[in-house]
Amino acid sequence: MAKILKPHTVVGRNISRIRAARGLTQEKLAERADMDRRSLQRMEAGSWNMTIDYLDRLRRALRCSWADLLDRLEN
Repeated sequence: MAKILKPHTVVGRNISRIRAARGLTQEKLAERADMDRRSLQRMEAGSWNMTIDYLDRLRRALRCSWADLLDRLEN
């Protein structure tokens, strides 16, 4: 039986995947999103249930769509 991940874990993995595809370090993305690197690390690790405001900052910094950030969430 497949393990169901929490939504913030899935989104964190999406952020990490998109960041890597863009060739960005955590430090550079955190700078672009106006947040500290440790917060970004916690988000990518799925250990922080981020707010919509942080998600919007990351979406803009990554230049991706909401669909990209929310990809693979269960219905």
